[in-house]
Amino acid sequence: MADEMTLTEYEKLSMAEVCNVSDGHARQTQTHTQSEIVQRLHSLFLTAETTPQTEFESQFKSDFFSLASQPSILKDLGRILLCHSSSSAIEIIANYLRQRKYSVSLIEPTFDNIPRILSRHNIPLRSFLDDNFPPPDIDAFVRDLATDALFLVCPNNPTGSVLDQVQFSALATSCRKYHKMLIIDVCFRLYSKEMLWDQYEILDELGGEYALIEDTGKTWPTVDLKVGMLITNKGIAADIALIHDDYLLNVSPFTLGLLSAYIADTKAVGLYPSVLQVCQENREYLLTLCSDTCLQNATRTHVNLVWLRIGSTFTGEDLYRELVKANVHILPGTNFFWSNPQFGAHFCRIALSRTHHSFKYAADHLRKVAIDLDKQTL
Repeated sequence: MADEMTLTEYEKLSMAEVCNVSDGHARQTQTHTQSEIVQRLHSLFLTAETTPQTEFESQFKSDFFSLASQPSILKDLGRILLCHSSSSAIEIIANYLRQRKYSVSLIEPTFDNIPRILSRHNIPLRSFLDDNFPPPDIDAFVRDLATDALFLVCPNNPTGSVLDQVQFSALATSCRKYHKMLIIDVCFRLYSKEMLWDQYEILDELGGEYALIEDTGKTWPTVDLKVGMLITNKGIAADIALIHDDYLLNVSPFTLGLLSAYIADTKAVGLYPSVLQVCQENREYLLTLCSDTCLQNATRTHVNLVWLRIGSTFTGEDLYRELVKANVHILPGTNFFWSNPQFGAHFCRIALSRTHHSFKYAADHLRKVAIDLDKQTL
């Protein structure tokens, strides 16, 4: 992996008073109906003080997975383990993989905290490239894997690549056939129509070993009051729960109640006006603005991120350094290529879940800096 700063360290620098299009968390303006939820915070807090924890957990799980079109898991809410974040869920999975002495094939590029967590547990890692996935012959790909587990991010961060229902079913079938554990981070699922069908039904019918990681922090602007979730097949659920319980007793009932209110609002007004619209409008502004520059859209599907290829000799690090001078923070692409950092030198990632005003400021400066840097290389 790269010796320079981790992606999270870049994101921490964007937490100051800067124009932050760095991290993928939801930081857009509250909609009108979401603002009404904020006005009820006192009431939500008092309810959290007087209501049993289990009621909040059951309600939240039912709300989230019904919105996500995953009805089959609603029959077994006990398998849904709540965590403080998706990274916490990955840490729990890493403990399990280490105990089982599993090796892992991990998609590349992807956010570098995943390989860093796995490597910290001395889990052997092999890379496979997002550009070549899914392969034409999924069965042969899984058959030839030299590892015990396959780890995907779907939709992928940063490229947005996703499996459709046919491809997902084929992959799950082959993993079961060849006894490979299937691990999928689906934290960006609500941004992709391809993910709004019941994956848990397919996985449980097949009976293979799997773990799925879900999250709310990429979706609703709740100032990072969020919940990660970890769901596994029944055969390993008890072992995973033992690891989970050593990390936390419960997540805050206030957070669960708040998130249930946001989910209820999304169900009432629709996913597009509640979550997707701001990303769509920011995406269109950015791509139109940069259409005549050396910044080329390399995102494979619509998520709340844009992955840009730099068609010039300057690098994502060069772009980052110049933009910081204008108080704009992006993520350079290097560390997303966790085993081959040089492959990411001419990429950068832009987060879309932002207020229109701040995003316009960032996009305008991105265009200007990219044009200036490109001219300097001529």
